[in-house]
Amino acid sequence: MTAIFSYHVENQLKEEFFGRATPGFFVEVGANNPVDGSQTWHLEQLGWDGVLIEPQRDLAERSRQQRRAKVYAVACSSPADAGKTMTLNLAGFLSSLNPGFFIPDMAPPGWPKFRS
Repeated sequence: MTAIFSYHVENQLKEEFFGRATPGFFVEVGANNPVDGSQTWHLEQLGWDGVLIEPQRDLAERSRQQRRAKVYAVACSSPADAGKTMTLNLAGFLSSLNPGFFIPDMAPPGWPKFRS
């Protein structure tokens, strides 16, 4: 079963799950947009601290400007790729180190198509 919720519903679910507990620490891998669609923006507004990992340099820089969390502009891979320079493949706002990951036409209209 797949459940997809709007961000407002996700924020409500987080508040219900965590209650008004003491703020904690989050790690968001693939942070993307610093606010819109962020999985952790709401937690940060509630006093949480954290780390954002975003491989797209422009989005990482926007996060540095708009968020309190520590931002790392890196991609994650397997130990077998340690020390290698790898291509970050983009499809709109999505990215992957695997060029075969994307489904053709999955990017919203107006977003650039596949590029390396």
